[in-house]
Amino acid sequence: MAQQPPPPPLGAAATPQPGAPQTPPVGLSLPGAASLVEQLDKRLLVVLRDGRHLVGVMRSFDQFSNMVLEDTHERHVSGGLKHELPLGLYIVRGGELGPQHHSPPPPLPPLPPLPP
Repeated sequence: MAQQPPPPPLGAAATPQPGAPQTPPVGLSLPGAASLVEQLDKRLLVVLRDGRHLVGVMRSFDQFSNMVLEDTHERHVSGGLKHELPLGLYIVRGGELGPQHHSPPPPLPPLPPLPP
């Protein structure tokens, strides 16, 4: 009878350390979504095919680039004015992503000082 490999370790060796980079398990293939691993738990600006801009924290994604955004806002900018419509938890279908669909959101301009 052939020897079976030992079971995976339990306890501290099996639990990921806080702040450690999250990598897909060996053998898991994510060709279209490989770059999304680095974006987990980061605030992103997502541009959809219809031109909408969503800003939120990416909590999950799959091999089709579908993603779950938390604390999502739809951002509208016109003539130097910015308006954000709160959406909350939002699921984005991978097919709706524009050509450059994930990048850090641009910094907001500083607010003008209040009059005395």
